[in-house]
Amino acid sequence: MKYKNMAQKEAQLNEKEAYLKQWEAELNKREEGLNYRHNEIQKTADFLSVRIEKFNEQLGKAQKSYMAKRQQLSAWECKLKIIERNIGIPDYETNNVHGYIPTER
Repeated sequence: MKYKNMAQKEAQLNEKEAYLKQWEAELNKREEGLNYRHNEIQKTADFLSVRIEKFNEQLGKAQKSYMAKRQQLSAWECKLKIIERNIGIPDYETNNVHGYIPTER
């Protein structure tokens, strides 16, 4: 009787051990899958990080170019206003003629 109970317990332990080994193998497969996904996500994050850096660099260059062109345009507008005053071109906003004194006929 004693030996029979011991044999049953040993069989149960062997079953549990086999189940635990199978469970461990499944966990290892899942871990491998998760590691693969993690690596893929990390690659994507690195790629996006590089793209964002490049975009920010281009944005900085574009902003500098925009500011330079804006300053140049302001200078041209000032120059144009001076020229308009000198030759008497009407200012349509104020309906005034710069540099021109109207005479009565």
